Amino acid sequence: MQQSSPRHLLSLLMGTILLPSIVAQDSVAASSELDQAMLAVMEKQGIPGLCVGVLRGEDVLYRKAFGFRDLASKKEMTCETLFQVGSVSKTFTATMMAQLMEEELLRLEDPVRVYLPEKLALDEAVAEITLLQLASHSSGLPRNPINRRDLPNSPGVMLPYSTKELYLGLEGTRLSHDPGVRWGYSNLGYALLGHVLEQASGEDYATLLAERIVRPLGLEDTGVYPSEDQLSRMATHYWPEDKELQGREPWVFGEVVGFAAVFSTLDDLGIYLRAWYQGVEGTLGLSAETLEALQTGVVPIDASRGRNMSPGWFIDSFPGVGAVIGHGGEVDGHSCCIAYLPKQKAGIIVLANMGGNSAEAAIQVLMQKSMPLLLSR
Repeated sequence: MQQSSPRHLLSLLMGTILLPSIVAQDSVAASSELDQAMLAVMEKQGIPGLCVGVLRGEDVLYRKAFGFRDLASKKEMTCETLFQVGSVSKTFTATMMAQLMEEELLRLEDPVRVYLPEKLALDEAVAEITLLQLASHSSGLPRNPINRRDLPNSPGVMLPYSTKELYLGLEGTRLSHDPGVRWGYSNLGYALLGHVLEQASGEDYATLLAERIVRPLGLEDTGVYPSEDQLSRMATHYWPEDKELQGREPWVFGEVVGFAAVFSTLDDLGIYLRAWYQGVEGTLGLSAETLEALQTGVVPIDASRGRNMSPGWFIDSFPGVGAVIGHGGEVDGHSCCIAYLPKQKAGIIVLANMGGNSAEAAIQVLMQKSMPLLLSR
């Protein structure tokens, strides 16, 4: 499992912002150009199906589904199809952390030991990791749990992970570096952070998500544990490692879910992304101060190129564009990338029913082609 981020957002934008002029395109022509670009990416990457969206303000500038949701039955992809969004889940976890912080149920400077059983025999450095360090991937924890078990004969699908296993793994975990020293991506860190939210609130993660994000935003098909009906509407999973594509079973999550377990749709992610770029005018229920903190880098990833990590988001910054804030994720059979431009109040979403860098490849092209629309007045 590669739990990715939109790593190439920087390079694609460097080309975009150097355009000699930015002008609004005719909407019909722009849509046709985007259609052709997405079809070309699908062919090059061998992606069975895509859902893509481009937003600005309250407007949906572009919303399309391409290809097949399921190859065997030839079911076409639709914008209502469900996907597992992988590490984009981490942005939901960070959002709920901020909500609990505003209610004084936790503090970002709290060490994790405050929320774990006293009987756990944790390494002292592990026990003192703060919630902010977990949220900004600066904890020093390894990328994945040391006792992680993967589905046999899979490229990296993790078997359901329990709270008991989380505790057992933490007791044997040692840090690669002191907390707060540098950035290092960690699924384990967000698995632990999701559990901390449960301990601080007294509610399980799925309930927290439903009560604090899904219902307030009016999301129709976002959650952690899909119903039978939702499973029937989920895109089939395809692994890029398979020479001949065959449908794979969706990732099944256990008790520990805050790092990758959320499923959603194009339209739901659009509502969620709009709430972020609308800021205090949105429906996240966060103060202006907290929103600013969540959109401000606290740990450099590549300082020379203006790339930083906020609590929950990757942040790139460019002259003429400002901040581009995003996250990506995959569960081997699905991949997702979302990004938004707070200054322009605009956003981009890509969902693919193939893992690897499928969504990343598509969002690179989509960002390049749609940037004139996003920057036009």
